Amino acid sequence: MDVIAENVSVVLQRGKVLKAIKLERGKKIVFEKLHFKPDNAIGQSYNSWFQVSSNQLEKVEDVITRGKPEQAASGDNGSAEKPNSAQDNRLLEDTHGKSQSLKREEIVGMKSSGAKGEEIIEEIVKNSATFSSKTIYSQKKYLQKKKLKHSTNIRILKPSARLICKMYESREPAKICHMRIDTVSQIINLANIHSGSKAIVIETCSGLILSLVMQRLAGKGCVVNLHTGETPTNFHAITHMNYDDSYWATLNSLPLNKVGPLLAGKDFKDVIGDIDQLEKEKTASYSIKETEKDGKMSSSIEGSKTSDEDPNKMNGSEDTVVILPDNDTESTGKQQKRELTEIEKCQIRLERKYKRLKHQLSAWNALKTKSMDAAILACKFHPTPVLLTILEFLAPSRPFVVHCENREPLMELFVQLSVSSKAVNLKITDTFMRHFQVLPEQTHPHVMMSSTGGYLLTGTTVKTSNSKKQSIPLTEKTDSVPAKKAKIT
Repeated sequence: MDVIAENVSVVLQRGKVLKAIKLERGKKIVFEKLHFKPDNAIGQSYNSWFQVSSNQLEKVEDVITRGKPEQAASGDNGSAEKPNSAQDNRLLEDTHGKSQSLKREEIVGMKSSGAKGEEIIEEIVKNSATFSSKTIYSQKKYLQKKKLKHSTNIRILKPSARLICKMYESREPAKICHMRIDTVSQIINLANIHSGSKAIVIETCSGLILSLVMQRLAGKGCVVNLHTGETPTNFHAITHMNYDDSYWATLNSLPLNKVGPLLAGKDFKDVIGDIDQLEKEKTASYSIKETEKDGKMSSSIEGSKTSDEDPNKMNGSEDTVVILPDNDTESTGKQQKRELTEIEKCQIRLERKYKRLKHQLSAWNALKTKSMDAAILACKFHPTPVLLTILEFLAPSRPFVVHCENREPLMELFVQLSVSSKAVNLKITDTFMRHFQVLPEQTHPHVMMSSTGGYLLTGTTVKTSNSKKQSIPLTEKTDSVPAKKAKIT
């Protein structure tokens, strides 16, 4: 779907700043000091540009093809004349802001009168005494700086794994363990995730790895998320991808502390709980609610005759609050919230617990077969004890990938795997990536760059035979070897 819809997540872009939000009609959005309502954007196509005017969005044409300030800086005005610029900046002097004759009060007045960002930038350029003496490259940098400050153009993009990863990388890289998009793509490819796979994922990356695995599965297969605590960690990256129910059906979570009893051969009912008994309790709560609803309806009909003078009088139990419209609610079309009864609260808790146990049972049965296809670890705790445990659930000749911000934990894990003979083709890699600017006479690497996206340990599981002969100790080998005969000269 290439059209912006209501109640879906989108990615807002302003310059190099990205932000993922959920569009709701009538709800005010704050983005980079801009306040607006997204009503006019609903129904438009993705990758469209909008301008914020009077707290509303107005669609504009593509700023890349129409930008007047960019043409003024590059000299592309439809003629063959050279741009009015200097060869270098040797004649520039620091005037401490005196080169700009346009005062701040005048700029604020232009904004309050409804002037667009491009008009303000053009006035700033006209009133600058040193703009024409700058080089063409300095003019571009000057315009880009003013554009970020005064322009109100934003772009609405369709969420993707690349955009979500780039958003976290630029704003909060610690939430995704300082991974880059190239590191994330290597993890998915090295784990050989495809439609129909059965994967184990342990991650503390705000759901970024899980969202990519679910995207590769495309609603077919299974992914088991092993997490710390009783409930899974936040799935912010997954919620921004707007997956449908078929994608969410492939995700099953299980607490990490339940893996030990599973390997010990214990039953799900003894370790976590009886899901059949919980379903009976949920059905009983529904029947109690229906009985209470019937009683309230009969009592409200009888009491309506005596409560005509006082419309705010409550009927039924003391836990409920009757919803009555007032003047404000009639004008806005909204309803007041009412307090839930204890039976309704209990029913919601039972429903959540039943869904959680249902997903845990699916994960339990998937791990119990010990035929999983891949394992991915991207967490903040030490990977050695965790990986050595979950390797028991992988089938032979299956890949696994471990990500860590530091190299030392992976080196320790590498030694443990080599000694245990549980895996082959072990490798520790680190990818160096640097962005380059490629422009005419301006090609150079970016000064600011990421030092590393983390280290990856990859390998393939092998089946170890219990009937393998034990190795002979070194002392026995030396005793059994006959001594060499002395040479006769």
